[in-house]
Amino acid sequence: MWIWYSLVSAIAARDEIDDFMFVKGPVDFSANPWAEGTERFQSWIDRGYVGTDIAGLNFEQATVNFLSGNAAMVVWNHGVFHRAVAEADFNWGWMTFPGANLVMGSSGHLWGVPERAKNKELAYEFIDITLSDEVQNLIGELGGSPIAGDPAAITDERTRDYTEGFVELMDGNALSYYPDYPVIGFLDFIQEHMQAMSNGNETAQEYLDAAQSFYDEGTQQ
Repeated sequence: MWIWYSLVSAIAARDEIDDFMFVKGPVDFSANPWAEGTERFQSWIDRGYVGTDIAGLNFEQATVNFLSGNAAMVVWNHGVFHRAVAEADFNWGWMTFPGANLVMGSSGHLWGVPERAKNKELAYEFIDITLSDEVQNLIGELGGSPIAGDPAAITDERTRDYTEGFVELMDGNALSYYPDYPVIGFLDFIQEHMQAMSNGNETAQEYLDAAQSFYDEGTQQ
């Protein structure tokens, strides 16, 4: 799922992702970037670029394969980075997809206070605390991805470099979020069909057709 959406994001324009993510305009899955990204993912499967066991691997198994040195790389988010810092006993590094227009990822969920909340001032105080320089810089120091911190305050060189890369993506409006956001149930749908593609039971075109129907139905509700 992450590889597929990363391939789509790599050739996508900002407005194409925004139309999809925020339902700002019609999305045609038979056109690019969806068609080309999905077809490229299909070709990677056919050529064995993603391994022969991808359909049977869950997140933890894929991560352990990488951390044990049995896989050359793993496509994921900062959770793997944090684990690699703590567990990897070999030299490693991180990168975004080379030459990508946009990169899968998110700057986090927005804080919100309901209009009828009984403890608004307490909620505002909590938000101020979590977004304070002290807490944001601590998040960065511990290997998280602060959205309002100062990367220069991070003492670990690799973590500081990683955080600077994340800030650069945010400042450049280059995050494409996560593909399951727009429609309820989209996560299960994508995972199911990605597995079908990975084990050869579904073609790129069949997936695109199914995605169009699911997305259109979901966004019209």
